[in-house]
Amino acid sequence: MYVEGGNLDGHQDTYWALVRDIVGAAPNMLGLIDAINEQIVSGRYYDALKLTRKLINEEERLIQHADSGAGLPEHP
Repeated sequence: MYVEGGNLDGHQDTYWALVRDIVGAAPNMLGLIDAINEQIVSGRYYDALKLTRKLINEEERLIQHADSGAGLPEHP
């Protein structure tokens, strides 16, 4: 959205599809996604990217935990 504003509608469609997928798989991520959305709406794209790094790290943690065969992890 930030880099290629000319295709904003297409990027937004992709973004919201990904958000639905993430929240469907890990509803506990909703708070972080809301914070990212606030930054995007406010035009603070760099801050949104920093928060997105946290989202990616949490996703990686959940995947590693699932791959280990353990039960549901506690949220830090």
